[in-house]
Amino acid sequence: MKPIITLTTVFLFMVSCNTIDDQVFCTEEFRTIAVTITGANLDDFYTIRESTEDTIRFSLNNVPFENIYPILDDSFQPIIAESEETFNFLGLINEVIMVDEGYVIAADECHISLVSGKAEIAL
Repeated sequence: MKPIITLTTVFLFMVSCNTIDDQVFCTEEFRTIAVTITGANLDDFYTIRESTEDTIRFSLNNVPFENIYPILDDSFQPIIAESEETFNFLGLINEVIMVDEGYVIAADECHISLVSGKAEIAL
C-alpha cells in the first residue's frame, strides 16, 4: 500500500510541475502604442494594417492626452499574436494627410509591443 501512495504522490507532483511550465501568466495591464504629434492638433487619424489594408479607427474621445494619438492597442493582440506586422498611421488636418508614418508592431501571448517607428512627430 505504501509504494502505491508514494508513486501516486510522485506522479501528481510531476504532472503539476509540467502544467505550471506550460501556462502563460499575463499582466492585467492594457497596452496602447501611441504617437505624440507636436505643432498641431489632428482633426482625424487612423491606422492601416498593411497586410490586409484594414482601417483601424480610434475616436478622438479615446485620446487620453492632448496630442497623443493611439496607433494600436491590446484589443488587436489576438489578431497578430506570435508575429509582427507593419502598420501605417495617418493623421489629417482639414482632410489633408499631414502624417503618414510606418510602424512595425509585434505581439506575444499577452500584449502588443513597438518594434520600430517614431514615438514623436513634429509638424
